[in-house]
Amino acid sequence: ERLETLRIQSDIEGVIVKADTLGSLEALEKEMRERDIPIRRADIGDVLRRDVIEATAVSEDEPLLALIFAFNVDVLPHAREEAERRGIKIIQDKVIYRLIEEYDEWVEKEKERIQSERLEGLIRPGKFVIKRGYIFRRSNPAIVGVDVLGGILKPGFPVMRKDGERVGTIREIQEEQKTLPEATAGDELAVSLKGPVVGRQVKGGDVLYVDVPRDHMISLKKDLSDLLPGDELSVMEEIIQIKQKKDPTYGVL
Repeated sequence: ERLETLRIQSDIEGVIVKADTLGSLEALEKEMRERDIPIRRADIGDVLRRDVIEATAVSEDEPLLALIFAFNVDVLPHAREEAERRGIKIIQDKVIYRLIEEYDEWVEKEKERIQSERLEGLIRPGKFVIKRGYIFRRSNPAIVGVDVLGGILKPGFPVMRKDGERVGTIREIQEEQKTLPEATAGDELAVSLKGPVVGRQVKGGDVLYVDVPRDHMISLKKDLSDLLPGDELSVMEEIIQIKQKKDPTYGVL
């Protein structure tokens, strides 16, 4: 009877807990409750393949809860293989506090990884100046020498003038005939721009900015600003000021 009352089975998004005895399970459950870690299922016995499959169901909505605590139990070979294949974390130890320590470390690393992946998919603040006398091609695409003044530039990023008018898109970044995936503050290199004609929409000496879309700016400000270097944060504020001249709600959380 006590076995049934201590087992937890629910549909909530939470971790899977496996332990060797009822006492261990009770102690783990208490520790989880004190730390506000939701439990999807707590049970006695070794980690099985079905435990991994159940943890996978959590990973889509709550990746930081998609793991299995294994206290003083074995992880069966099929379960280990399935966990590696599905990317499910199994924390295994014979000491409760070490389980929790490893969990805390894993959560921090996962948060950083998830944030980095989100950041990678966003158009980010950048600022550069077209160097006078370094106009290599006027159009289709325009190819110019630039100094990156702050933030980051990547192929595909839209660019605008200081008046907020979008003038084109970064097509390619090159340094000494080598194509680069990005450029950051202090870099001096060549950039090809799809859209503008040098001498019309842009000219030597012009300062251009990345035209960060509204939803990307909100994501950056709300969730990811801690990951941005100081120069990029400064450029972000400049972009917000430029955009707010036409749209006062731009960049407002």
